[in-house]
Amino acid sequence: MLPVDIDESPFDDESAYDYVQRVTLKKLDAGIRQFNCSGLAADTTIVNVGQIIGKPASRSHAFDIIQQLSDRTHEVLTCVAIGKPLKEPQIRV
Repeated sequence: MLPVDIDESPFDDESAYDYVQRVTLKKLDAGIRQFNCSGLAADTTIVNVGQIIGKPASRSHAFDIIQQLSDRTHEVLTCVAIGKPLKEPQIRV
């Protein structure tokens, strides 16, 4: 596993499904560009009452999140993507 540095902040009014796909594809693109090799990227997010639950800032924050989700229905969304470097540069719009 090779970490990449990307902004994982959700956009205003972005659905959780769009968010997890966008972040996964950004991770894949960043990894391919940084390491110039094929890659596999994934992201998982939790959705509770329509809100994306981000990464905990601390151990105590993680316990707060677990407590918030306990005995409640929530969604866990995961997106996985694979890709390889392009042979010729392409223009992105």
